Amino acid sequence: MNCACCKFLIDTEKQEGDFMGAKYYCKKNKCFINGDCKSCNNFQKSYSRSNSEIDQIYEDGKIFSDDTKEPSFYMTLLIFIIILGSLITLFNNLNI
Repeated sequence: MNCACCKFLIDTEKQEGDFMGAKYYCKKNKCFINGDCKSCNNFQKSYSRSNSEIDQIYEDGKIFSDDTKEPSFYMTLLIFIIILGSLITLFNNLNI
């Protein structure tokens, strides 16, 4: 079982991710959690929530991201790592 199926997860109180997905409020643990988390010791199955609602909560938790960096940041970082790796390889080959 996962948190998306728990009756203590309040599906009307959600915290949207900056990029995508959402976290939902757990009134037992008093914090926002991902719906895809494994259930805790306080788990009690919610029989009032439909399967489509459970699936939506689970997917929101699975894709939750608070990352606000632009894709260009990661591309720049990747290029820097490739150049650094090439330089290290070149210097290792020269020292042989």
